[in-house]
This record gives sequence, C-alpha cells and structure tokens, in this order.
Amino acid sequence: QRERERERERESHQRERQRETERERESKRSFDPILAPPRRYSYAMPAAMRSLGGVLVAVLALAAAAAVSGAAMMESCKAAAAAPKEAKYVKMLADAKAIEDEVIALRRELHRRPATMYEEYEAQELVMSTLSGLGIESTKIAITGVVADLGADASNSPSPQIVVLRADMDALPIHEQTDVPFRSEIDGVMHACGHDTHTAMLLGAAKLLKPFEAQLADEGKTVRFAFQPGEEGGAGGKRMIDEGLLVGANAAFALHTKSSSPVGLIIGKEGFSSASTQVRS
Repeated sequence: QRERERERERESHQRERQRETERERESKRSFDPILAPPRRYSYAMPAAMRSLGGVLVAVLALAAAAAVSGAAMMESCKAAAAAPKEAKYVKMLADAKAIEDEVIALRRELHRRPATMYEEYEAQELVMSTLSGLGIESTKIAITGVVADLGADASNSPSPQIVVLRADMDALPIHEQTDVPFRSEIDGVMHACGHDTHTAMLLGAAKLLKPFEAQLADEGKTVRFAFQPGEEGGAGGKRMIDEGLLVGANAAFALHTKSSSPVGLIIGKEGFSSASTQVRS
C-alpha cells in the first residue's frame, strides 16, 4: 500500500513538472514590450482605470529609464513610447529625463547602505524623507516598509479607485567586490538584485506624478506607493497585504531589472513571471 502511494506521488510530481515546463515555454512565447498598446495589461482593470493604469506603467518605465543608465535607455524608451503618440507621454519622458541625475543619486545612496530583510531602517528613513520633501505624506508598514497615497482620500471614498505601484527595498547577504565609488559600505551585504534601483525608480515615479495630485483627487483616483521590505525570503509582500496594502485597490504594477536583457527593453507577460511566485485559487 505504501509503495502504491509513493508511486502515485511520483506520478503527481511528474505531471506537475510537465505543467511547469509548459508554462515556462508559454511564458517565453508571450513576452512583448510593455509600452506597446496596453491591451494585455488593462484587461483586468475597470474601464475608468485603464487610462490611468497605462500612464502609471509608463511612469514606472520612465522612472526606470532615469534610474538605470541615462541617455541610452531614455532614447530606447522614447522609441518604444512613440506608439501612443500622446502629448502626456512625451512630456513624461522629458520630465523623467530632467530628474535623471536625482534618481541616480538616490539609487547610489541606497546602494551604499544596503540592509537585508526587515533591517531596511535607513532605506525606510530615506524613502519617507524624500516623499516628505515632495509634499507626500507616508506611513510605516510591515516593520520597515513604507506606504503613501497620492490623489483622492481613499479612506473617505465609498468606491475608491486605487492603483498600487510597488518596489522592494531589501538587499542580499553578499560581500560586494566591485570597485565603483558607491560600493556597499556594509560588510557582507550588497544590493545584488537591483532593489536599490527599484526603490529609486518608485521615488522618481512619485516625483513625476506629484503634479497630477489635484487632477487625481478631482477624478476620485489614488496612486498608492508601496515600498516593500523582506522580498528576499521574508514574505514582505504578504505582510503588507495583511496590514491592508491592497484594501480598495483595483490594480498593482511593479518592475524588476534584468541584467540579461538589452538595455532599454521593457518586457511583460501574462500569468506567472517569477520563479518564486505561488498562487492558489
């Protein structure tokens, strides 16, 4: 009887591996530029949120462009963003370019002072002080995380329209051996996964969106900035959700840098996109 149970278990695992392989093949076929017409990315959002969602995808993309490598990436993003041919995208590109040095400086400051999961107190302080300098109030969440809303007061709305923009903040227990002037000052800890860039990107997005605060409020829309701790094995996203991050949210967007992709290429897919992602219905 035990042998039959083991055999059934082996067969079940084999079927699951086959399904995983097929999902991986499908994911490789389904990549396409995120700044292409946003059909693939707006299908799950209410109609009233689609234009805002599209703008926020662009905001994250453009903030990423300013954070990563400057002019070369900006030119690539300009080409990718040419499809919409809308003035708001063109202006946002110009605004992103204007804050390039500022976002890069934030990223390098974060890179110098990394911290592993739930130790990101310095990053938390930097994020909150930067948001305060923009006139955006923020609060602590999930120990060392930060959350901030821009636009309508979602707590006073019977039917809030909220888009969440998320970035992770934690580093890895790795000793940095680079010779860059902004190398880690913390022995045995390094931003080796790009979360310093993600955090700088989201701060850049907050600055780009701040001028739209009154418009968002008038339209009853809210942008929620989520700076997540403990992504590297700490279930920081779940902790933030348990503490109310997604209450009233219609959609959420995030990006991750990928050193194996060409500079300037922004890609996305439907379904799973992270090896550590597990979703249960």
